[in-house]
Amino acid sequence: MTWDEKRVYVDNLVKVLHTNRQRDRKDPQKSKRVNTFIYYLKKGEDMIRVCKTLFLNTFSIGKSCIWGWKVEVGGKNTDEQLPESTHRNPFDQEIKTLQDFLDDLPKMPSHYCRKRTTQTYIQPDISSKQQLYKMYKDYCESKNKKTLSIATFTNTLTIQKIALFKPKKDLCDICNGYKMGHITKETYEEHVNKKNEARMEKESDKEKKEFVFTADLQAVLLAPRSYVSSNYYKTKLCVHNWCIYDMKTSDGYCFLWNEAEGGLNSDEFATILTNFFMNKVVPKMGDNNRFITLYTDGCTYQNRNVTLSNALLNIAMLNNVTIEQKYLELGHTQMEVDSMHAMIEKKTKKSSN
Repeated sequence: MTWDEKRVYVDNLVKVLHTNRQRDRKDPQKSKRVNTFIYYLKKGEDMIRVCKTLFLNTFSIGKSCIWGWKVEVGGKNTDEQLPESTHRNPFDQEIKTLQDFLDDLPKMPSHYCRKRTTQTYIQPDISSKQQLYKMYKDYCESKNKKTLSIATFTNTLTIQKIALFKPKKDLCDICNGYKMGHITKETYEEHVNKKNEARMEKESDKEKKEFVFTADLQAVLLAPRSYVSSNYYKTKLCVHNWCIYDMKTSDGYCFLWNEAEGGLNSDEFATILTNFFMNKVVPKMGDNNRFITLYTDGCTYQNRNVTLSNALLNIAMLNNVTIEQKYLELGHTQMEVDSMHAMIEKKTKKSSN
């Protein structure tokens, strides 16, 4: 059965009747239970009444599921509406304060896996949940409100899909899958061979060729970067930093732009590489050495698209050069350009602006 068919089938086996006997002996007009659920199972054409436990265990469903289905189907078996819960959470005010605190936090979507997750991430200067919980406690003290426990605080973050920002990690699904026993040995060995081949190729090009570059995009930066509480809750501007590293001279080049100047489409990266090769690389080339090698990861919108390929082809045709772009094996894309990202993060870690 489909989910809707299951719902209708169960609805036909459960009847909702008005409660005949009041439970409140002091006041017969009051009763917490307005309706009574009657459960049946079919035996041929007969309807046999059973207890709630047997019914729920037979269909492997919970009581709340029955309540929800009866409300959604419309309560066909009774004219009485199902009773609304009168339960009041004693921590309603504290929960509202926590929600206000979370709403005020500056958050951003995932940069590297927007298509695979709906989580939002708190800006990078919060390094742990303990630090965030301390900020929440300070917030409650400023509002003269009671603080909820750290367990409730953590569960609320999970339910609302709010996570601490984590920089890009080159975690390999195939290697982890092999360790967990989900990947065959043949697939793993083929993957390792490709990884080693890519590493050896990069080292060989670094030794033999003159113009060899690695390029990658740094994790999203936020401006202004400040630890002052009055500035923390202000809306931040997302800044992108595309880095290119010269493996022969160890020179690094950073191309920065903010979200108001451009996005993260293939056009931006094609423009950057075109500008870099035309102004920084081609003028240095001699007549006998017109070969450029570029190493990147396989990120589609950055490096592996027809827009960038056409841009590189245009440069090659206009300047009579050969441009070779090589992709490292998925999950093992650590490159020399990552040292630029690490240095930038190290220098700005304790900076206040």
